[in-house]
Amino acid sequence: MEKDGFIIELCGNMSGSGSEGSSHFCFEVDHLDSVMREFSDRNILPVEGPYQVGNWRIVFYPGLDRELIEFLEVI
Repeated sequence: MEKDGFIIELCGNMSGSGSEGSSHFCFEVDHLDSVMREFSDRNILPVEGPYQVGNWRIVFYPGLDRELIEFLEVI
């Protein structure tokens, strides 16, 4: 869904397994390095990444309820 510059993608766990790490949400950011520096300054380390996939740079951080929080920069 997209409205006023915001995009929401809804995904379901079709397997019904409820496995840990299967849910996540993503924020698109202008400067991934700035976000990573901010988290590093707070001693929060990524659980995956950063990676470059095509024209995206992405990194994943742990959420409070074992979800993944993704940050994505379009390059």
